[in-house]
Amino acid sequence: MGVMLRTAMLVSAVALWCAIGVLVHVQARPSKEQELIAPLLPQVEGRSACFRGTFSDHTMDVEDWSRARLVPTDHLSPDGKPYMRNEAPVLRDKRVHSFTLRLSYDSRNADYDWIYDFRLASDVDGLDTLIGEGECPWYAHEKPDARSGWSPKPNTTGLACRIDCDGGGFDLRRVAGTRTLLLVFDPRIGLRMKAGCGGYGSYRLKPHASGARFLLRSASVGACRTLAN
Repeated sequence: MGVMLRTAMLVSAVALWCAIGVLVHVQARPSKEQELIAPLLPQVEGRSACFRGTFSDHTMDVEDWSRARLVPTDHLSPDGKPYMRNEAPVLRDKRVHSFTLRLSYDSRNADYDWIYDFRLASDVDGLDTLIGEGECPWYAHEKPDARSGWSPKPNTTGLACRIDCDGGGFDLRRVAGTRTLLLVFDPRIGLRMKAGCGGYGSYRLKPHASGARFLLRSASVGACRTLAN
């Protein structure tokens, strides 16, 4: 009887432990609502949101297009001369100290539900503050285009931000259950930026590999004052 009692008690204890583990896991997992990016974004014209991240061990390559030069390609023109292309020197492994992002609500009407104008500033070793600006369309619902057949997916948990005319871009995703955004660059296109308040020079930030990520936490609007238009 003693052995059977001890066995039953052991089985009960294991079952209780497993139940507690499942309960903790369920409670710790963020809800679907906590994954949505909309609560972190302004939804009134004239309003903006600010996010900032500082880093100690993040590096990126920087193409310096202010010093670009023409180089021959492997393809020949009809007269036998090689076609030329612009090539910029690359500054390798430049330390990125910070990113500051300003997202401003824009009321323009188009196929998206609404759109955000972004201004992104980066503090990079050896360079003046770099600034890039573009747009982040926001789709609450799938909106197929009748002519092209292209159908953007609802970006309820993130934004795709781009600069026109081959300016590159980045993706933003909310870290579930927090007021933090994950900034992700594509190494193939990077992001075109200019240096200083006057916008002189032209650079392109590129990560070394796919999925370079930077965490940006919600900040006061004052932290983005220098990025106001």
